Amino acid sequence: MRLKSICAVLVFFACTTSVFAQIRDPFDVLNLTVGEPVTLPISDLYYLPRYKPTFSPPKGIRIMVDNRQNVTFSASEEAEGFRTISFREGSYRYDLPVQVTIKPRRTFYFKPSNKPQKITLFGSFNGWNRDNLPLTDPEGDGTFSCTVSLDPGSYEYKFFVDGEEVLDPENPEKAPNGFGGFNSILRVQPRHDTKTFLHFGTWQKSATGSKFSFLYERPGNPIPLQKQHVIALLDNRLLTAAQISINDRTITLQIPNDAIETNQLLRIAITQDGLSTPIKEVFLHFGKPRNNETPFIWQDATLYSLMIDRFKDGDPGNNRPVISDSLRPEVNYMGGDLKGVLQKLELGYFDQLGINVLWLSPVVDNAEGTWGKSAISGSKFTAYHGYWPTNLEKVEDRFGTLSLLRTVVQKAHAKGMKVILDFVAHHVHQNHPWVKQNPTWFGNLYLPDGRKNIELWDEQRLTTWFDTFLPTFNFLNNPDAIEAVAENAMYWIRESG
Repeated sequence: MRLKSICAVLVFFACTTSVFAQIRDPFDVLNLTVGEPVTLPISDLYYLPRYKPTFSPPKGIRIMVDNRQNVTFSASEEAEGFRTISFREGSYRYDLPVQVTIKPRRTFYFKPSNKPQKITLFGSFNGWNRDNLPLTDPEGDGTFSCTVSLDPGSYEYKFFVDGEEVLDPENPEKAPNGFGGFNSILRVQPRHDTKTFLHFGTWQKSATGSKFSFLYERPGNPIPLQKQHVIALLDNRLLTAAQISINDRTITLQIPNDAIETNQLLRIAITQDGLSTPIKEVFLHFGKPRNNETPFIWQDATLYSLMIDRFKDGDPGNNRPVISDSLRPEVNYMGGDLKGVLQKLELGYFDQLGINVLWLSPVVDNAEGTWGKSAISGSKFTAYHGYWPTNLEKVEDRFGTLSLLRTVVQKAHAKGMKVILDFVAHHVHQNHPWVKQNPTWFGNLYLPDGRKNIELWDEQRLTTWFDTFLPTFNFLNNPDAIEAVAENAMYWIRESG
């Protein structure tokens, strides 16, 4: 009933205030690549009870909104750099930050000695997926090709020819792949031959507001800096030209007193001829840059994320590795436990690192035995990572007890550290009782076209499974499943301290 009560309050609040709803959280930067349209739900950009945006895109960016509240963004070369898209929701105007990139395009060629049934390209640029980059022979001359857009950097790759991995015969550069073979190497150079930087300078408080100065750095013979090159946002609104002043390479931003609130984010970037600086962010507290004396926000976190099984073995008595010939040692349990975490806390290990947030991997009881199979090594896996739950209200005995978890949390809190407990909300293991008791809570393994709905993160991101033994919750059609998972989250908040 907890979730239903909360939802009822939220629905009432939304219905009575939706016309006044305002977006408070700063927008994430939307990354666009020229020639690669992006379609996403409007709710991925921001949350409101209802959506009815009116976009005013800048030159070089096109926007289409469909009747299902999906929005498609596409960019041309003239929009390269850091931009903003203005839009309105009701009576409020906002500015969405956008980074437009032109990626170098590379064409891979392969001419087989015999006519193959299927040739694909795979490598570090596509997660070693052997299916999604097919080579074709449009000219019919026996030379197959595939063109991809890539960020600057080094990539390893191969061709997959009728089920066999093949090096690129036209590329002599290769590197060991760690399994006794080699991968071909591709090096992609940056589009621009120089880099630009933006440095935070000073902050000054005046009778009229706050002033911030930044220093622009561009090696070589820089173009004279003008206001049109400066994009500065306070939360989700552009600063006006009147709030920006430039003296040679120094940019000064003025925020008036009537625009200052408790917690805000100031962002600035410079774009000249498509070349942009990294975005400089300054988190503010009542118009002043945040420091160690201002109240904690999550952007202040110095976070240590640890996987309990791999951290420290504090109690050898609970070690219980899985015995199996199908298992490589590195994917077995290795003995790390909550006692080991507690020992490190007591020794001041995290204090010495300046940690103020501790992120623990899942502690719930997990599946026994071995599951899945590596496509590379052939090894199966254990649940040492904690993400295959079979009992959502019990601590994995290899890690310790609920009492020990409470002690870890209490010790961390006593040291001024916050604790994040990783919570598995996407799925359970097939041996969890809910799978048999409530089969309608979970999505189908097979799609209507007969394919397995496994790791289709782009196509079926809300319903896809990690593997055949990990049923994914179908939250879209099952409020009871939402209720159960929400109640379980509250259980761990209550019980862990």
